[in-house]
Amino acid sequence: MIIQFKNKKLERLFNSLELIERTYGKRIAKKIAQRLYELDAAEVLNDISHLPPLRCHQLKGSRKGHFSVNVTQKLRIVFIPAHKPVPKKPDGGIDKKSITAIKITSIEDYHG
Repeated sequence: MIIQFKNKKLERLFNSLELIERTYGKRIAKKIAQRLYELDAAEVLNDISHLPPLRCHQLKGSRKGHFSVNVTQKLRIVFIPAHKPVPKKPDGGIDKKSITAIKITSIEDYHG
């Protein structure tokens, strides 16, 4: 899958293991790198498991249209489909089988 970033700051962070380690620590940096590898290796969003440890899921409420994958119990990589228009299923939902590019918007704990 093609991975884009919301801004240059996020792009620098995700493209530097050293910077990720300084920001999140070695253990979490390793998990972040693994998630990026898994996202990059997928052909389409539907290839990313909705089961743990990734648990790719669509967000609700004010974050409708966003997705996230787990990094730790609380930390998530949040992204949106990088398609205009976003591919839709006949029922109006997002067609994950047609999403071939994503834009990472943040890495955060949105539960706390």
